Amino acid sequence: MTQMANMNANKFGSWFIPTSWFSRINDRLEHSVAAAFKYVIFESLRLDMQRRGKDLLTSYPARAVRDVDTTQIPAMSDETESRPVAELDESFQLSLYMQELGDYRVGDKVEEDIISTTKLSFVDVEGTQAQRDREAQRVPVILRYFPSAADEVEAQFRQAFAKTQEQFLGSVNKAFGHVPLSGGEIDSLKFESLAMLFQKQNESFPVSTNRAALWAAGDYDKGYQEFLATELRQAMAPVIHPEVIPENFRFGATVRVIPVANKNEPISEQEAVKTNHNFSRTNFASLVIVRRNFINRFSGEDRDVAKFLVNLLEPNSAIDEAITQKLRDERTADVWVVCNFEPGQVVARRGQVIDRKTMTAIEQLKDKAVVGKLQELQAKQQAAVGELQQLVAENKTNKEIGAELGVVEGTVKIHVTSIFGKLGVSDRTRALLTAIKRGIVQID
Repeated sequence: MTQMANMNANKFGSWFIPTSWFSRINDRLEHSVAAAFKYVIFESLRLDMQRRGKDLLTSYPARAVRDVDTTQIPAMSDETESRPVAELDESFQLSLYMQELGDYRVGDKVEEDIISTTKLSFVDVEGTQAQRDREAQRVPVILRYFPSAADEVEAQFRQAFAKTQEQFLGSVNKAFGHVPLSGGEIDSLKFESLAMLFQKQNESFPVSTNRAALWAAGDYDKGYQEFLATELRQAMAPVIHPEVIPENFRFGATVRVIPVANKNEPISEQEAVKTNHNFSRTNFASLVIVRRNFINRFSGEDRDVAKFLVNLLEPNSAIDEAITQKLRDERTADVWVVCNFEPGQVVARRGQVIDRKTMTAIEQLKDKAVVGKLQELQAKQQAAVGELQQLVAENKTNKEIGAELGVVEGTVKIHVTSIFGKLGVSDRTRALLTAIKRGIVQID
């Protein structure tokens, strides 16, 4: 180092690097070289470890020791000249364990018992979902109830009744030139034909022969109109739920009913939580039952009227799916089914079909095995870095270092060459100076 300092001083003079500077650091270079080599050597070994980890992750089926191609192991091929192949088997113990776990998929049958080698803890996805579904049913379905639906049904009926009556009397006035008609005119064939033709052409409220005669005589049938309006209101009195209910919102033992002004009025989550109107599902009626019961209350020629009116009946409630789902999500957010296995515990028995939970356990076993092996490799390689650092700092040759570490000189040369390549230099002195320049080594 002193000679190099003198050469630089003679060559560059005091314009660039004073000779005194080299003299001051000359006794520190030997100590600093170790730090420079430690950095680049560890980088080389770290990348080597990553390559091995990737190989282990992508090559689960193991090969027997006698089948190992040692020339494919980075930076270790020429160690086989002086070390038994059996010593290399340590790196493939993980692969042997992976082979025991097998390359299973969901639906496969376990060939041999799978035993946990470590403590496992993971979320059972299917079990969690099943438990959440059960817990969600404790939150009643939110049903928006609009009593004003009865008013709408009655209004439609009265409009249809009045319009039909108006059209019929218009036809009578056109045919006879006046209304009301006399008894003789009503009993005439002309009126009978007019009534029959109107019945065929009319698509609104049904008009029977007797009702046509009453209207033609000047009886506007107010009593019958009120009777029908009352029947419709009675039919709309219970809470009528939609006929088609989504699978996720089937009624439980109780349903929470929230009255609203009309079917389009929204409700808030706070309102749904505060409302305590929970009713037994037996208090609700389906539209099919309501319509059937309505028709059964009529007979004779009124049956045709009932068949027309029944189409006016409709559900007066609607499931608020968004609010219901939000309340259920909040209730089940903290529900988890966790599976735990202790070391030595059976994960799956021979012949057992692999389900999603078992597959998760197997995958976690593989992951933990890989992590453990990588940590072991890292610890060993860090120890090797420390030992190699000490030997380089002592200015030992590659051959001497190889003798100390129990490896051949070629292996040492590979690592030293890797150091030079990373720093872009060709010898140890330039490697040290480059490390100082890059800040890898600090000179006090």
